[in-house]
Amino acid sequence: MEILASLLQFWDHEQSGIASKIVASATYDILKKNINFKPLFQRIGKMFKSDEQAEAFVKEVCERKSTGALGHDVGALFKEVTGEQQAPAELFGQLSEWARENLDSIKNLNNLSAAKSSGFLIGSQQAGRDINMIQGNYYSNPEKNED
Repeated sequence: MEILASLLQFWDHEQSGIASKIVASATYDILKKNINFKPLFQRIGKMFKSDEQAEAFVKEVCERKSTGALGHDVGALFKEVTGEQQAPAELFGQLSEWARENLDSIKNLNNLSAAKSSGFLIGSQQAGRDINMIQGNYYSNPEKNED
């Protein structure tokens, strides 16, 4: 499970863990297109030497597998990205708070991705007998091509 997914699972009190499952199946690029990361960058940006380092850190938070020790994972990732000896004390808290605040938005990604898919969704259809324009064999008895 990714670091961000683990954080969301901590804040998500639903048994199904919808948010963590969505994040686990999404890449950073998909999340970046649908979730506002700007408030997160405003919170943690000053902790990094450059915007590129902050972006690399957030990307890894979204995609890197967690060891289960979230504080350690975040600190180790910060050290790896920046080369610093220690992560700022407030980094984990800021990241965790942002995850909590955006939990509902991330849960809504599931609905958003369905709405943006190509094609169309048919809620229900009723027909007397045949529905035309269906791919495949639509007869209940395919050998005789009849119902």
